[in-house]
Amino acid sequence: MKPFLAWNLGWKAFTARGAQTQSRFLISSSLAMALGLVPLVVVLSISDGMIEGISSRTIETALYHVQVWSLSVPGEERQLIRERLETALSKVPGFQSLWPEQQGFSLAYSPSGRLGLSVRGIDPRWPVVDAGAARYLKALQGSLVMPDSRSVWIGKEAARKLGLHVGDELKLLTTRSRGNLTVPRVTTVRISAVVSVGYQELDRLWLFAPLELTSTLFDPREEPLFWGLKGEFSLDQTPAFLDKVRAALGPSWQAVSWQTTGRSQFLNYQATRVLLAIIMGLVLLVAAVNVSTAMITIVGERRKETAILKALGATDQLIRMQFLVLGLCSGLLGTTIGMVSGFLVAFSVNSLIGFADSIVNLFAAGGNFHLLDSSFYLETIPVKFDIWALGAAGLGSVLLAVLASWLPAQRAAKERPLEVLRRS
Repeated sequence: MKPFLAWNLGWKAFTARGAQTQSRFLISSSLAMALGLVPLVVVLSISDGMIEGISSRTIETALYHVQVWSLSVPGEERQLIRERLETALSKVPGFQSLWPEQQGFSLAYSPSGRLGLSVRGIDPRWPVVDAGAARYLKALQGSLVMPDSRSVWIGKEAARKLGLHVGDELKLLTTRSRGNLTVPRVTTVRISAVVSVGYQELDRLWLFAPLELTSTLFDPREEPLFWGLKGEFSLDQTPAFLDKVRAALGPSWQAVSWQTTGRSQFLNYQATRVLLAIIMGLVLLVAAVNVSTAMITIVGERRKETAILKALGATDQLIRMQFLVLGLCSGLLGTTIGMVSGFLVAFSVNSLIGFADSIVNLFAAGGNFHLLDSSFYLETIPVKFDIWALGAAGLGSVLLAVLASWLPAQRAAKERPLEVLRRS
């Protein structure tokens, strides 16, 4: 009976209309909790979406699921190696495709400037046939075809810096070792596409070229050919897939997963996410102080009612629970408002940022202001709602409100009714 009575007293106190000061403090404390939750929900949703968007682009277009390469330089032709690998990997559950790639560095120069580029020698069919690459690698100018061995695709930012468009020529300066000598070589190529994966930090220095070209530009002993494997499985199953690949290929092949090749990058993303969550959690903690302040005020306002209840036989536990219920109701109200508002802001974040950009550009000289620089962020902000993380944040805010009410509730429970009634 006592818990029901405490809930009933707390709820009536929360919904009381006559106590204007009490209502004002309760509403202000609830709004403080809500304002603390809104940035937490938005930051978690955007950071999760950003991390997933950047990670998936990196894995599908740069790292592959698994990379393998021979520990010795094989003498067979590339097609024979492919057939041998496909035969061995066909027994691996989840295996989908493999693609050859050779990477090297080149100094590119055009009439408009010079720029160091990461040259990726690929099979031109890769971004067309492979579903993961096709999802992200898009041609902004031209099309994803290489008509001949001198046709290349260049990243959007690199094309902008070098002043290049489809059909323009570009000169590549590379070096190859001949005995004890390092011999420079200039190769002229033609731009057949300007490409982007929607994340400038990833593709701004890319130049895609056919393997027939890179095999003449780079020494295979210094920039060896590797094979990128794609599979059909969830990314958390990559370790099991990697073990099966290693078992199928044997000791003459080295195999590493995206978790190894991109380890530092992905750890940095997760550390940034945790740091943002901690900062937003501190904001929520400060908001909980407002609940405690409001409860202290309400306890002072209700001293006479508390004294009467204790004179009628109410226990310390009943008084304490009454004010804890009051704090709980305040926390639930603030959490509900904050979560709903946070979801709405997160859903419309791209529209809000576009609106802010347009307002600033009305008054800014040049009219080229961008709140989020595409050099460091995705061109369109993805939003991902982690139900478990957001649910934990909502539950945490309610618990913070209850904990913030504990000391004022304890103070109310220790009131002596005779002294209170005598002073009143």
